Amino acid sequence: MNIDGTNTVACLKPIDTDTSKATTITPLPHMFVIKDLVVDLTNFFHQYNSSCPSYWWNPEQFLGPATLLQAYRWISDSRDDFTEQRLQSLTEDERRLFRCRTIENCTATCPKSLNPARAISKMKAKSLLSKEV
Repeated sequence: MNIDGTNTVACLKPIDTDTSKATTITPLPHMFVIKDLVVDLTNFFHQYNSSCPSYWWNPEQFLGPATLLQAYRWISDSRDDFTEQRLQSLTEDERRLFRCRTIENCTATCPKSLNPARAISKMKAKSLLSKEV
């Protein structure tokens, strides 16, 4: 929603403790309002799914930023005993991981301030390092 002129995820927006001024909350601009603050997000999700050119061009091979971000969560966990197997799975077909061109559209459109592009870059580096050993 739009809070005090900024489009944001409401549950992540800190509340201003200054109660002397009113907080203005409106639906997201330029979107069809279904009811109250609820807007139709169909077009948003369509654009979000289309934010990655590598995914547009190779949806059958490239896993996409959301999937790769979740893979990084496991690969970067020092408690994980299967890091090498996970990296191997991602690099069996180089198009799964290495199709990312680090355009960073995924990071710009990520609603939770996550950075899929950085995670993908780190996995690429880690997989290249493991091949050198």
